[in-house]
Parts: sequence; structure tokens; C-alpha cells
Amino acid sequence: MSENIIYFITGANKGIGHALTRTLLLRRRSTIIATTRSSSPPLTLTDLPKHPTSTLITLPLTFTPSSLSALPALLTQHCVQKIHILILNAGQATSFHSVLETSLDEMREHFEVNTLFPLALWQVLRPFFVVEKGQEGNEGEGEIERKVIYISSSLGSIAGMESGVPSLAYGVSKAGGDYFVRKVHFEEEGVVSLALHPGWVKTDNGQAFADSVGISEPPMTVEESVNGLLAQIDAATKSTTSGSFLSYNGSVVPW
Repeated sequence: MSENIIYFITGANKGIGHALTRTLLLRRRSTIIATTRSSSPPLTLTDLPKHPTSTLITLPLTFTPSSLSALPALLTQHCVQKIHILILNAGQATSFHSVLETSLDEMREHFEVNTLFPLALWQVLRPFFVVEKGQEGNEGEGEIERKVIYISSSLGSIAGMESGVPSLAYGVSKAGGDYFVRKVHFEEEGVVSLALHPGWVKTDNGQAFADSVGISEPPMTVEESVNGLLAQIDAATKSTTSGSFLSYNGSVVPW
């Protein structure tokens, strides 16, 4: 019998993270470790329908030393010995200002959530994530490929930057996350690692950006975004798209 694919998703209480969790739970043989900042996850998460062979584990997680250091023990308590796919979805998008209008505090807050938190979490989870030689079957014999997925944004693209877009703190911090995930691609031989732009989606963060540029609402539904993201995640391999920055539809986003 094949084993469950074990996903670890941050920011699973709403928006893209919630939709990813909801969609994956309906697949066969999926174990979803869904994290939220609250020690009491909402019923909208815990009551999600799931396939009979799939499992939901909810865990509290914040960017604090105590929360990160407690994570391995929490995973062990839930009999989690490995993680196959890490989806770094949690993000902050509360500052949409020009260079002169952006405060240093806003920069720090965005860097903590969008750049430092993914790095710190990867450092903690790596022992659960990396397959040592001889632990599992050889590639092509049923081994589940390990993947690190960073939910980024085209606003973090330096080469694709557009004039007049008020996104300094958000854009710079996302660019930092992109650099991190590309470094994982080069440093971890057995890990697929890539950044994904989810599109301009009808979420709290997407609406905040729409408000900042005077547009009534984002153009994309969460379902459209998540279906595209999962198509890219499912298809990604070390020899194809690992180390890339892609949009939800598979198009290349310039660094």
C-alpha cells in the first residue's frame, strides 16, 4: 500500500492556505499538517470534508523561538516522522507605500514574516524533510519527491518591476524569500524548490493591494489560483522547474 503524501502548510486558516488545505484533503492518501497562529484553529479549518484515506493535523505556529523549538516535539506527538511537501504560504501584506512613505518598522515586519520565517522554519523542519540514502526506495520505485514551495508574488520581481506600484516592504521581503528558496534548490540535491506567484487573488492580502491602487477587487478567485498552484507543485521535479520562479499558470516570472 502506498503511503500518504505529507504536506506542511503555513497560514492555513484563510485565503490561499485554507483553499490548499481544503483541496488537498479531498485527494486520496494526503496528510495535511495545517498551521495557524492560534492555539485553537477555526471550525472552518477543522471541519473541512476529507477523503477517507486522508488526515488533517492542525498545529499552532508563530515566528517565535519558543514556537519553533516546540515544533519537532509536536510533530513527533502526532507520529509525523517525515514531511514530503512544505508549502510556505503564510505572508504579510499590510504596507503598500512608496520608498519615502515606508517606515523601517514596516520593512522589519514584512521581512520577519515573508523572509525570515520561511528560513527559520526550513532550518527546523529539514530533519523531517530530507531523505538520507537508504531510508526509502530508489527514485522511480515509489519514492515521494521532497519539495519546498514558497508562495511568492510578482510584486517581488526585480526585473519585472513596474513604475508607480506602491509595494516597497512587501516586494523587497518577497524578493528575499525568492532568493532563499532558490538557494535551497542549489544546496539540497534531493529537494525540489521553487517560488510560485499565485496571481492577484480575492484574499485579504489581494484586497489590500487593490485598495492601495484604487481597484475595487482582485480579478482571480481563490479556487482558480489554487488549482493552478497545485498543478505546478504536482508537476515540479528537480530536473524541470526546481529553482524557478513561476506563475500559477506555469509561465516564467522574471527574478
